[in-house]
Amino acid sequence: MAKRILEINEEGINTDDQEKDSQKKIVLQFDDVQHFLNKDLPLELISNKSIQFFQRFRISKDFLHKDPSLWNITTEYKEAKDVITTLKVVNDSAERGVKLMEEFNDKFTKQEEQKQYVLQIVQDYRKQYPGFSRKVLKQTYNK
Repeated sequence: MAKRILEINEEGINTDDQEKDSQKKIVLQFDDVQHFLNKDLPLELISNKSIQFFQRFRISKDFLHKDPSLWNITTEYKEAKDVITTLKVVNDSAERGVKLMEEFNDKFTKQEEQKQYVLQIVQDYRKQYPGFSRKVLKQTYNK
């Protein structure tokens, strides 16, 4: 990973590459998560955005030139680790989704039996229509 970040840093940040990087998306099924966690991180995940992370938080990349076994005694690494451990990670989309569902649930019905019934209907619908795109729904509708 360090080599890839340094390569990108030396090549410079290309705006075309930035656009391609922002379009990258890895779709991971829930069942594949454990397998993914046991593998090395794919180098394709290291991009211009990785360099921007260092720049945004004013983290020195100097320690990346050294052997990883020496990082723990390197000042730049210790400073970078301090910065990163103080960051709060927030998944705004997920939090908004949960809040929206809670509000909907409270307004929809107060009866637990009815809530469970609605959740079962939604679950059955998702099994029947696994894709959420218009294309999939149109194909299903036109059958």
